[in-house]
Amino acid sequence: MSTRSDFVKHCTPLDNATAGLVDIVKLALLEIVDGRLNEILEEEITRCSSVINEILFLLSTQAKKHSENVTGQ
Repeated sequence: MSTRSDFVKHCTPLDNATAGLVDIVKLALLEIVDGRLNEILEEEITRCSSVINEILFLLSTQAKKHSENVTGQ
């Protein structure tokens, strides 16, 4: 039987970022009632920015490797 830790082991940075963005939306919807939407969004966007930067770095690294493989053949 799969556990959460098994699932997490197979998550990519993109999966994690997507989950983070879903969390942002969920929190935003919940916090609208409390009137703290802007504060929560700012906190969550700041928290997720490092994950987004990591994804962009990984994508650029993969694109560079792919380009080198294509031109090297």
